[in-house]
Amino acid sequence: MEISDFSKYKNQIPNILIIIVALIIGGSLYSNQVKKVGSLKVKEQEAIKVNQIISEIAASDKQISLYKQAHGSGDMSVLINEVNDIAAQAQVKVLAIRPLNETALQAYAKQELEVSVSAPDSHRIGKFISGLENSEKVFIVGSFTEGISQSTADQYSRRQAAGAQEVSARIVLSAIFIRD
Repeated sequence: MEISDFSKYKNQIPNILIIIVALIIGGSLYSNQVKKVGSLKVKEQEAIKVNQIISEIAASDKQISLYKQAHGSGDMSVLINEVNDIAAQAQVKVLAIRPLNETALQAYAKQELEVSVSAPDSHRIGKFISGLENSEKVFIVGSFTEGISQSTADQYSRRQAAGAQEVSARIVLSAIFIRD
């Protein structure tokens, strides 16, 4: 009985073996394709990150070029004109502007200026300093000395009697600008 059952199914055994081999090969191909798809997804995520970084760098370059256009170079005449404009807005007289030292670093430079000003009161000098620090150009006030100027010391007693008081100040400020 058993031999007769074997002879009955002997033609189907090669077919079953072929199906099993085909399933093993198909499973192997499928697992290889899943690995390839996974690696492609990882590469796609890396490419997206790289593109984001490149777009951030491009935006930064654009901001730097806009900053250079808006703030110009460290040309002394431009800096002096800016200080004079801010002084006029604050109703402060600029007595003298003297360039001090310039510090050049890799990406930017710092030009120090000593500015002597006078005003009818301390509030206008404060408004002038506030205008400098809030300017489109980058000005940093390093030191500030307030007092009665030598040129107005004689007039001080006369003005004080009349109720007017001229206040002077010496301000050391730094102008920061991007180097080319």
